[in-house]
Amino acid sequence: MAPIFDNGESLLSKADKNIFNDKKEFEKYINSESLNISNYGVSYDKLVESFCDKRHIEKLRGLLTFKFVKNGQYVLPDNRLELLELMIQKRAIHFIDIIEKMK
Repeated sequence: MAPIFDNGESLLSKADKNIFNDKKEFEKYINSESLNISNYGVSYDKLVESFCDKRHIEKLRGLLTFKFVKNGQYVLPDNRLELLELMIQKRAIHFIDIIEKMK
């Protein structure tokens, strides 16, 4: 899964626009290994295990209902925004699961 926020790549700016037209293709893309390795060569899951603890769960839960607010300055198609919102929400769930399983 793609990280929640990843140094400017969080809106998948390098992704082919067509992946936003097909939910299955989108999920396949965000689950690809290359999107789940940080610039440090470490998986985001490992980073969560190393640097997060139970106190981070509350903030992550705030992302479970994440929605973009349109401001008119940056206009992205609704289907793209909806898939990006879903990606962020799923990522938060995944990270919460990792943290809850830690000792």
